[in-house]
Amino acid sequence: MNMEMKKLACKDINPSTSCTYEATGKSAKEVVGKMMAHAKADHTEDLAGKSDSELKAMWEPMVHS
Repeated sequence: MNMEMKKLACKDINPSTSCTYEATGKSAKEVVGKMMAHAKADHTEDLAGKSDSELKAMWEPMVHS
């Protein structure tokens, strides 16, 4: 069975960013986990005041094939 990879890019979250990172995985949960790790490392200023659960709730619907 060939499952399509899911993905979420920084540009999907913030179209004005110059960041080209794209998280990929087999599930939305996996993709969001990778994006969370990237954002905490490279975009800490953009995460101020937002909890992990808030970010997951915003990002999971944005994950696409």
